Amino acid sequence: MLGARFLVMERVDGRIPADDPPFTTGGWVVELDPDGQAALYANGLEAMAAIHSTDWAALGMGVVDRPEYGPAGIEQQLRYWESTFEWAADGRDNPTVAAALAWVRDNRPPDRGLLALNWGDARVGNMIFSDDLSVAAVLDWEMVALANPELDLGWWLFITRYCTEGVGAPLPPGFLDRNATIERYHELTGHNVGHIDYYETFAAIRLAILYHRAGVLMLKAGLVPANSTMSVNNPITQLLARMGDFPRPAGEAQSLIGKR
Repeated sequence: MLGARFLVMERVDGRIPADDPPFTTGGWVVELDPDGQAALYANGLEAMAAIHSTDWAALGMGVVDRPEYGPAGIEQQLRYWESTFEWAADGRDNPTVAAALAWVRDNRPPDRGLLALNWGDARVGNMIFSDDLSVAAVLDWEMVALANPELDLGWWLFITRYCTEGVGAPLPPGFLDRNATIERYHELTGHNVGHIDYYETFAAIRLAILYHRAGVLMLKAGLVPANSTMSVNNPITQLLARMGDFPRPAGEAQSLIGKR
């Protein structure tokens, strides 16, 4: 017995782009020819766009709304992640994240815009791809939310940035670059992307908060030295600092993941 509620899901066959080390540094994705990479990326982007186009109310997905943090949209997301950071920080300062959170609070879009179902952890590394490179399944919905679809698009762009610039790897030649991705997303959805710099910065903040929590847990478990600064100085906070001219951690960044 597990002693808690759990969910059993159907098995889905296929391959998933690796996280550790990142799929951009080696493995089956970079071994695809550029046409194959282009198909994988295009199919992944189309799957995300399809999620945003669903009638979330008709599907009963209003249950993911968290009104205790405010009205659905960016205000709710800000309050939730501010609360999450207070919990995750465990009393440890993170000047980069603190400054960035203040910036997104002060510079949030004037209205929430379109309210769509957001997957939350939108990236090719959370998709199962069939042999023909179509998307067989979309995984990891723990950050699902009702918000502007740029919440997901910003996360998609930042994770791609992290898996390339953040780890010192090139963008796979078949993948679309940032501007082409935004343009293609507009073609797929008709959504006029108006605040993507903001949402990409917010994505970096959210991932930095999760990284901070992981670093704290590793310290408590004795998995890293007692003087480790990984929770505040890592590839995520380094990228975040450069994106918004926020305080940059001093010294060499420490990472949870490796390279090939």
